[in-house]
Amino acid sequence: MVKGISCLDPSIFETKSNVAESRMDTVLETFYSKNIICSQVAENAKNQFKQFVRMGNFKDYKNNERRYIL
Repeated sequence: MVKGISCLDPSIFETKSNVAESRMDTVLETFYSKNIICSQVAENAKNQFKQFVRMGNFKDYKNNERRYIL
């Protein structure tokens, strides 16, 4: 799960969008298999994440020296 959730790290989805998408799929499949989310929520999250990652405008993150913890 920890490796999967790393898909939310901007340095991952900026440079390796296919890896980020694959890891997000893993997270969503895990949530679905544990009955945490339904298939529709998983599919919506997957599509929204792919759209977000493919936007590809993450330069502000690279120029910022600080890393934020959510």
